[in-house]
Amino acid sequence: MAREFAIGVRFAQVATLPSAATEPGVVLEQGARLWFSDGLTWVDLGAAGGGGGAADYTVVTAGQTLADDTPLLAVLATTATFHAPASPQVGEEYVVRNASSSAAGALAVFDPGAGRSIAYGSGQSLAPGGTLSAARGEQIAVIVRSATVFELQTPGAVGPAGPAGGGGVTGGTGTITVTPAGGALEWLETIPAAGVTPASRVEVRLAGATDADENDPEMIELLGLWGTPGTGTITVGASFGRAVGGPINLHWSIL
Repeated sequence: MAREFAIGVRFAQVATLPSAATEPGVVLEQGARLWFSDGLTWVDLGAAGGGGGAADYTVVTAGQTLADDTPLLAVLATTATFHAPASPQVGEEYVVRNASSSAAGALAVFDPGAGRSIAYGSGQSLAPGGTLSAARGEQIAVIVRSATVFELQTPGAVGPAGPAGGGGVTGGTGTITVTPAGGALEWLETIPAAGVTPASRVEVRLAGATDADENDPEMIELLGLWGTPGTGTITVGASFGRAVGGPINLHWSIL
């Protein structure tokens, strides 16, 4: 059964792929393979020249994207290789990052045609069919701007600090815990938020429910929810229509 996530990516396990890939932003797992729909075809994320390596990547179900329907792929290995599609569709987007590592590794892009490494940074190019190496703790996006050139963008880091730019959105998750016995009608708490500065514009919202959540967001009478940016933190304020206690899971984004 498909599961819905906040970033707009639907991820499901299937025995066989649907005959048409008409809905962009859908990721399906078939055995050991991951498939992504660009709205036209199914892109094999587990094949060289097709999008990525299934042994090195997994689908991330929380965090930021360059667009609401862009799936995140997390680097599982110390260093993983992204295989650029040999025949990309214009407008395809891929994001590679690690959600848990605290080590910020270097990024390199390899141009097999030129036989050399291209420097990390926005505006660099990668030929279709080429490869790109991402270290744990970093993230990159490869966006197809034409049928022949990939443009590298660096949307920033989740966790370790990274170069900002490319119009990307940085974000993450956090939890506030209302501690008074019997709950409270108002609560103020500071959560970690890597990449946030006092000058940031931030958005805070309730996370989707999971079976393990003590508080179902649909049952909370939320009157107001806001965030005040700090240095690597967001001070979250919340007000409720009735007393609420315990942990409340959140998503945050830098706008």
